[in-house]
Amino acid sequence: MSVSIEDAPMPEEDPAMLKEDDFKIDQEFFHFRKDQYALWKIKDARVKELSLLDNLLYIFFWIWIFSGGVWLAYSQFQNKGVLGLALVLTGLGALSIFKRAKYSLQLEINHGDTAGVQWVNVKKTNSEAERLVLEKQVMVIKEMKTS
Repeated sequence: MSVSIEDAPMPEEDPAMLKEDDFKIDQEFFHFRKDQYALWKIKDARVKELSLLDNLLYIFFWIWIFSGGVWLAYSQFQNKGVLGLALVLTGLGALSIFKRAKYSLQLEINHGDTAGVQWVNVKKTNSEAERLVLEKQVMVIKEMKTS
């Protein structure tokens, strides 16, 4: 019995995997999947290699959000069930440690209001292949901004 490569099942494509088709640039907007960013507001673009500090700040932020809201609710209602919920949600916030990323596509956006200029994360990834896709998008955005 011989098996040829043509008979082998094709691996299914991971829908979560980043593809160049996920990005689109027209005359007014930079699109990523369902999000869009006005080109006139974009000052710069980069792929940032995230440090341990960047990831720790992300983790502490989510622990603070999950636990802070529930602790506030507990102080209002003084219910043992809410205390249990607070502990569970704090634990869920702590699980964000597993959501570490190595790279992030960031856009420097000029909001035009009191928010001013901010770096906005568009996509985070751990994959080297996806980092290359993000780098290509940075080059395309910078080319559009200079032309």
